[in-house]
Amino acid sequence: MQPYNTFGMIFLALGISLSASPQSFADITVKHLEGDKMTCSIWLSDLKLEEKIVKHLGKEESRLTLFIEEGEIDHQKIGHPAIPFVEYKILLPYGYSLEEAKPTFRNVEFHNIKTKIDFIPQEITITDYADPIKREQWEQSLTEDNQIYLTNTLYNEIENFYYQQFTTRGYQLVSLKANPIQYNPVTGVLRYSRHIELTLNLKRNPEVTDIADKFVRFDANDEEFIKKLAVNAEEISTYVFPKTRK
Repeated sequence: MQPYNTFGMIFLALGISLSASPQSFADITVKHLEGDKMTCSIWLSDLKLEEKIVKHLGKEESRLTLFIEEGEIDHQKIGHPAIPFVEYKILLPYGYSLEEAKPTFRNVEFHNIKTKIDFIPQEITITDYADPIKREQWEQSLTEDNQIYLTNTLYNEIENFYYQQFTTRGYQLVSLKANPIQYNPVTGVLRYSRHIELTLNLKRNPEVTDIADKFVRFDANDEEFIKKLAVNAEEISTYVFPKTRK
């Protein structure tokens, strides 16, 4: 997945609500192709913070967990702050491929928090968790990444956007992954960008046209699959049955 740089787990906790602000799903608008550009506007849901008790090096600590309705956590980043990212799939119009995707982060909210954000734990299987010895060893090993938590800088500030084009069932799509939340574990500053504007620079591409002509089946099941996958499934209408196909 290309960065934009020019920027069975068990985990027991006691949940204590810090903020009960209502959440709403993201509001996403994708405009049709204009010239060689598509634009996408994403308004994210409310940020929710919850305090819970976690194990850190075998001891109980109070930590914060972050939620946004459409957010996900990358559980491979063990020890990193458990900060959600968002990911969307955009269907490109027939015959086009992506040259570049550029994000602009707007409507920034700042929060000052005193309790540390929770870290992503090492996974443990259900079988090992049922074993008291292995469970204790696991709890003793749970720790944050000190290189991040002791550094006075915003985590996720630089590598905050990734994109990748891919093909499925003859259709061209772009997967967009954004980190709208940055966090300084030393100062407790939390920055949340509620609004993401994306500009997709496209170009006509005979290769993807050929792929669509060969593999798009214009099948109801395939169209339903794309509708569930992409946030702008209406672009399906730009894919037309090729005259060269019998």
